Amino acid sequence: MVELVIVIVLVGVIAMTASLLIGQAAQTYQKEGNYSAMTSQDLLALEEMEREIRIIRSPSDITTCTSTNLTFTDVNGNLIVYSYSGTTLSAGGNPLASNLSGFSFAYFNNSGGVAASCALTWTVTINLTATQGSDSLPMRISLFPRNF
Repeated sequence: MVELVIVIVLVGVIAMTASLLIGQAAQTYQKEGNYSAMTSQDLLALEEMEREIRIIRSPSDITTCTSTNLTFTDVNGNLIVYSYSGTTLSAGGNPLASNLSGFSFAYFNNSGGVAASCALTWTVTINLTATQGSDSLPMRISLFPRNF
């Protein structure tokens, strides 16, 4: 009878340990899925913005430069508009990235200080924080438009 009780206790301990390991594996799988979804969408958005910001025609062609909006004319004469509202980043009114818990543009002059006006912008820094479920992933890129 004692042996039976010992076996039952050991099987219970093994089952509890196994269930904890399986639970942790499932949480890790879910978290990695969230990071994958956040990364793919938001990296595409950052790459598109980077590509278009690099071809701003000149600093004087930046017409709006706030923390949530950037409007400029590229080298081909196209008007490009980026705006952030709620949890969505839009390009020309079309959603570019969603489920963002934070987003901002920052503008710096050629000495590294904050640009006093759009025409004095030398570099643009984009900060965004993607959110999926309870997970968040901050991303940042700083770039120099090539025509400055």
